Amino acid sequence: MTTTRPLVGVLRLNGQFHLVAGEPLAAGTLLFTLTGVLTRTPTRYSLQVEENLHLDREPHPLEVLLDEHYWCFMTAKAG
Repeated sequence: MTTTRPLVGVLRLNGQFHLVAGEPLAAGTLLFTLTGVLTRTPTRYSLQVEENLHLDREPHPLEVLLDEHYWCFMTAKAG
């Protein structure tokens, strides 16, 4: 499925940023493509993609991060 509008966005609540869906989504829906820089050094916002490899956001102002690198605000939810 291709869409011209994002299916997710970033919500700031109690000083924390959260990646949220803008509407109910079917299982298996492609939400976005990850973009950034590969690094061997983990950071607060990096995503581990291999044993010693991380995808990190590029240094940008907050507005650009919210619009283009919103994946860095994903959090794991224990369940």
